[in-house]
Amino acid sequence: MLTSVTKLRGSLSKNFESICLTERTLGVAKEGVKRMQRNDLETKLSRFLFDYRITPHSTIGLAPSELLMNRHLKTRLHLVKPAVGRKLTTKQTRQKTTHDRHAKVRIFKIGDFVYALRYHDDKASWVGTRPHQTTN
Repeated sequence: MLTSVTKLRGSLSKNFESICLTERTLGVAKEGVKRMQRNDLETKLSRFLFDYRITPHSTIGLAPSELLMNRHLKTRLHLVKPAVGRKLTTKQTRQKTTHDRHAKVRIFKIGDFVYALRYHDDKASWVGTRPHQTTN
């Protein structure tokens, strides 16, 4: 009889901890939904869960969505922040335009004497040659 009471107490304490965690989670969710204005309950709950899932955890510094999907989920803030790809493309285009203004157009024919940089045994040297064919 004593062992069955001990088992019962052990299982109750474990269940009590999980019940407390569940109540805490539900309390946080209820507060979050209450703070949201307008919309129906389903929309409020969806937005709350999305915000909760993209917020980095204080201990590990990563959001639950990052841990689950290994990527950041896009939010409204991503619309405000400029995309790096567009900025990079713009800068590269401007750099190419500036370079092309000053660069000489060089046209070679088969048989013209040219210098080429030759890499051999981790050394580079300029070699004069007459090409016999062209490659694209």
